[in-house]
Amino acid sequence: MHRVDASTVDQRRRERNLAAWTLALAVAVLAVKAAAWWFTRSTALWSDAVESIVNVIAGGMALGSLAWAARPADETHPYGHGRIEFVTAAFEGGMVVLAAAAIAIRGVEGLFVPTLETGMIGRGLWLAGGTAVANALMGLWLMRHGARHGSIVLRAGGVHLLTDAGSTLIGIVALLLVAWTGQPVWDAIGAIALGIGALVAGIRLVREAMGLLLDESDAADARLIRDVLTRRTQPSAGAEQLCSFHKIRHRHVGREHWIDFHVQLPASLDIAAAHAIAKHAEDELESLLPGTATAHVEPCVDPACDRCRRS
Repeated sequence: MHRVDASTVDQRRRERNLAAWTLALAVAVLAVKAAAWWFTRSTALWSDAVESIVNVIAGGMALGSLAWAARPADETHPYGHGRIEFVTAAFEGGMVVLAAAAIAIRGVEGLFVPTLETGMIGRGLWLAGGTAVANALMGLWLMRHGARHGSIVLRAGGVHLLTDAGSTLIGIVALLLVAWTGQPVWDAIGAIALGIGALVAGIRLVREAMGLLLDESDAADARLIRDVLTRRTQPSAGAEQLCSFHKIRHRHVGREHWIDFHVQLPASLDIAAAHAIAKHAEDELESLLPGTATAHVEPCVDPACDRCRRS
């Protein structure tokens, strides 16, 4: 059974705490945005508040998925439970797409039936500005933490919060244009722009999550694995030099990497020596890509192999 070391357990605990704080922030931001819309009756701020509802739902799902993904591998899930993070990210992206459609529809309606209370624009701007700053700071924090530790759930949450901050800025700009020009139509235009931006972000998030669910190859990982094994086929590798390698396969399961490859070694080596050489290659790959690397040892059949001649 796959064991999870203490440092990993501690790291995942910190990530769950971070997700809990994100959920609390999402609830607070939603309340402030709802107040901003209530004061102004702005279509753009209503759209922004709708997107924040998605943030609250997504925050709760992220917290649950991180707890589920932290469960160690078992007999029924030998590759662990990490894929729940991909499912959560895809679902969150789908909710963003649906919210974008509702926002765009409301924006088009606002072109014909304006609802903005122009006398309360100033109060709405202050409230909306505060939520934009809070979302931007938390989004950057989540993006940095998620990228450092390979968590798509935290990165997705960070992207969503940054997108939400950008959406709020669109609403603020729309209200400023209304105040400067006296034309309420800018409020509806801001809502439509907000919906388009949310649609693009949601589609990108779904695309990334679905690619990972379908074991889409990571080009950076592929280069790293090939570079490590190629270096070990050089004479500078000494006694641990490989004759060759092939059949490299790799994938992500959550943040865990699963790497499978074949190496060829001189047929004259005994089983213990060949296993030790392959094990060192596995250990190096696992140190660079956290997870499990498995090498399959084969006897070299190349009569021109320099490694075999030296053996």
